[in-house]
Amino acid sequence: VEKNVESDNIYGRVYVDGCTQGAEKCEIVKAAVGYGSTDASDPSGFTWVEASYNPGHISDNNDEYAAKLTVDAAGEYAVAYRFSVDGVNWTYCDTDENPGYQKESATKLTVTEPPTKKIDWCNVQYPSETESVINQDSPTIYGRVFVSNCTENEKKCEDVSAYIGYAIEGSSE
Repeated sequence: VEKNVESDNIYGRVYVDGCTQGAEKCEIVKAAVGYGSTDASDPSGFTWVEASYNPGHISDNNDEYAAKLTVDAAGEYAVAYRFSVDGVNWTYCDTDENPGYQKESATKLTVTEPPTKKIDWCNVQYPSETESVINQDSPTIYGRVFVSNCTENEKKCEDVSAYIGYAIEGSSE
């Protein structure tokens, strides 16, 4: 995922005997997904984001939660889930099915710098020449721009700013 861009959902599942069985949410469960150093053997210092219950998961006796992460620095991160039934004591979980956290079993999240955008192509589209009267708006002047991975679809490319400039013919300013 790119720095400062929301990740896809990260899912975690929990089983609480006598509570998570069936299609109903176990109301006492609190869940969060967190990220931190890949060297950490204790995830309690991770940055945590509350996870939401996924009501669409009914294929087993576990309750499933989902959350997205937005990380503001490029790098490699360990990701874990934590669950609580009292809101105070947390059980940390990695990719194996046993409660507890082992850094070797943590999900890995790679955060990259966003690609540098540049103007690939631009022009004054129309008109090629125009006249206007002092202190009155000129006719509309159209410009076009192409920025790879930004202007290809119908949505506005938020990274592009455009201005039209003018000068008296023959002047150097």
